[in-house]
Amino acid sequence: MKRLLQNIAFLIGVQCVTLIFGSLFRLALFFIEGTTTADVSIIAEAFLWGLRFDNLMACVLILIPILLLFVSLFFKPNKHLFNGVYWYLCVVYAISFFISAADIPYFNQFFKHVNASVWNWFDEPSFVLKMICSEPTYFVYFFVFVAVVFSFAWLLKRLKIRFLDSQKDSINWSGLRIGTAALTFVLLIGLCLMGIRGRLGQKSPVRIGTAYFCNDPFLNQLGLNP
Repeated sequence: MKRLLQNIAFLIGVQCVTLIFGSLFRLALFFIEGTTTADVSIIAEAFLWGLRFDNLMACVLILIPILLLFVSLFFKPNKHLFNGVYWYLCVVYAISFFISAADIPYFNQFFKHVNASVWNWFDEPSFVLKMICSEPTYFVYFFVFVAVVFSFAWLLKRLKIRFLDSQKDSINWSGLRIGTAALTFVLLIGLCLMGIRGRLGQKSPVRIGTAYFCNDPFLNQLGLNP
């Protein structure tokens, strides 16, 4: 079932790309903040926690593409549906990358990630605008955001061309193939739900406090994302 494998390869590719970009934002925050003297092993553990939290959000965002690509198997390859999946991912990750880029100067200013408290600043939009315009370095992060979005969209386009647009033939369905496709869909959804939960044990799902694993306040927050 070539089309099924192509869809899975596309989804895995998207997940890998998003985790790479998430790690790059975290790496940038690490070098810009640069306030820790912890051992390399402790720093590595903070980045591993970051992967878990990034994977959590990526699993949430990829649920809709999984559903759409599974449904697409029952019909002839549809370019409009594939384009819809592509633009959905571009838009939701553009929002995600914007928040991640803004999070770096925000963290440097307040020593915490962007969270719901940021809405309090919108009561004084003129003050926020003045604060942004008076600090030229903030524009650097905007250009970083633009570069990341275009890079992500280009890589996503390559994945789409390689695995989705190349699909040509309809599937000659049989009971076995329907069962295989359904089982694969259930498995993918199960993996996503597992990623959203963040752990396999019977403990509670990962929470903000779960990332606090050492005595270094910066590394405890490094594993989180905005």
